[in-house]
Amino acid sequence: FVSYVEYHPQIDSTNNRARRIALGEEPLQGHASPRRETLRKALPCLILADHQSAGRGRGTNRWWTGPGSLAASLLMPPVAEWPQLFSPSAATRSHRPQQESAWEGPSAWCCCWSSPDAAGPFGDPGPFGDAGSSGDPGSFGDAVSLGDPSSLGHPGSLGDAGFSGDPGSGGNAGFWGQAGPEFPPGLIGLGTALAVLRTVQPRVPGLAVGLHWPNDVFAAGKKLAGILVEVLANGMVVVGIGVNTNNTVQEAPDELRPHLTTLRDLSGQIHPHEHLLLELLEHCKDVFSLAVPYPDRVASEAHRWCLQKGHLLKVQTTGGVIDGLCEGIGSRGELLLRTSDGLRRIFSGSILR
Repeated sequence: FVSYVEYHPQIDSTNNRARRIALGEEPLQGHASPRRETLRKALPCLILADHQSAGRGRGTNRWWTGPGSLAASLLMPPVAEWPQLFSPSAATRSHRPQQESAWEGPSAWCCCWSSPDAAGPFGDPGPFGDAGSSGDPGSFGDAVSLGDPSSLGHPGSLGDAGFSGDPGSGGNAGFWGQAGPEFPPGLIGLGTALAVLRTVQPRVPGLAVGLHWPNDVFAAGKKLAGILVEVLANGMVVVGIGVNTNNTVQEAPDELRPHLTTLRDLSGQIHPHEHLLLELLEHCKDVFSLAVPYPDRVASEAHRWCLQKGHLLKVQTTGGVIDGLCEGIGSRGELLLRTSDGLRRIFSGSILR
């Protein structure tokens, strides 16, 4: 479902780049100036980088850059347009991009590189790398939030934009002036986390893999991946994805090592990013194609994979800290927390414990 791909050998942050494009502050690669019609044709847009100098986590947290990790951002249209984007009649897009400099229509990806010397994300030695030739098996920058280790499992439930806590708010106005059905915004991060889970689970058979609300993937009791979702003022959606793939815990700062894991450490193998990313995008398409007409089904799957059920949690919300027993994930992607005052439904927050 991706229409346009940007690759940057180095960038401040893929999410920052997506924000600047969405807000008309910068043009797409290969274009002289920002134009609304050009951007419309390019959505959804995938932004990749080998290295991020200022990768962002939730709030003011930085992201640890582990060589070999996978980081990318999807720039998506407002959720009001997702029924059209993910409808069964939507044009099938190629999974193998061709290196072009101009938009070719809905049946092909358009790819641009910020350096003429870069071979591109599916080449050698492009950003996905080649473990045999470069020794760096495909660095994509940041995957884990730095700062307070207690926040490691929650590097961006809803990003800096956040939500007000109203489960029906956000994203229904339509960037192009279209109205659309209500879509639970909390399912954006959870749905993406489910896509990551479907991608990584076959690569670590026999290990316990699941979700931590609001949108993290854990394996063997430690964080493997995180999602950072930002809904912008114009309704457009930025989905940052960080997966600890071919990096190793031994390269992480000492204070982070007890809290994270990587595919390489768990499996003892290198996982080529070109295959992993293509599978991840396919799973994203499948999840959101289901979530648009049947959001409760995606929420039900997230509930099934939630590893926090039965655990006491402390949740920071805009209204204060709430303690309770986790009962899973509700039909709109909200956290179900049994407190002394009864069942609470939390649509936005960060897990403190």
